[in-house]
Amino acid sequence: MSENGDVLMSKHENNEESIPVDQRSIKVTISSNLDPIVFEIAGDDNVDFIKQNILAELEKRGRPQKASDLILIKDDEVLDNGAEEIHFLTNGETELKLDLKFPHRLKRQRSSAEMNEIRKRNALTSKTLLRNCILLQKNFNACIESSVKNMDPKDRALIENDGYEDKEEPTGCDLGEMTLELANSMRSWTFQLEKMGKILTTIDSVKDSREAYENEYVRRLIQNNMDAMRFLYPLSEQFTHFVVPLGDEPPRKLSVLPDIVKDSLKND
Repeated sequence: MSENGDVLMSKHENNEESIPVDQRSIKVTISSNLDPIVFEIAGDDNVDFIKQNILAELEKRGRPQKASDLILIKDDEVLDNGAEEIHFLTNGETELKLDLKFPHRLKRQRSSAEMNEIRKRNALTSKTLLRNCILLQKNFNACIESSVKNMDPKDRALIENDGYEDKEEPTGCDLGEMTLELANSMRSWTFQLEKMGKILTTIDSVKDSREAYENEYVRRLIQNNMDAMRFLYPLSEQFTHFVVPLGDEPPRKLSVLPDIVKDSLKND
């Protein structure tokens, strides 16, 4: 302190203040999954120069990399402007701390997390779709059985329990079992459709066919088969959305077409 009470700066402090900000020496500390990398550069050096120093140090450590393999991060923001001078990043400080990430490592981590999320969504979507198809198939078959027995459609209860064994990920085998049941139903249905077709062509060739249409047997036959068609239509449409990954190892997990593909099929 001087005789008049003024505070005197040390020679070092005075010299530091007199140096332009862009020429001051800056200590750079690089943190990553490796040991920290520490070096000093001038304030007017840029981000690309920092990467060159990092590459040189990694080369010494036997971990050579390419500049494109380095991602520098400051305060959660990627430094993607290689020409940006360092003094703009320090806010007048003489120390700069950065995080170093390797994109191939980030890609693997991100891909793993994304794949798990995609797998979960796909499993849920394919399971929901399969259960819908099973329910539609069961109701489709119930309509056919009603037609075979000439039951009143009003007495046919709607089936709401699919009876599906709750699995985390449905497989091609699950789809195959539902397909076999559908095939059996279709065989039975052909005979009912044939009956319905013959009756319609016969009674429509008679001038006064009102009594024929009012016949209970005819009414039930027609109504049961029309109801069967109403269940088969959404079943057929949803069935086309399944994807069986034949190239995968068994048991093959069912997939579902992306929405963009479904939309293009509708437009076609």
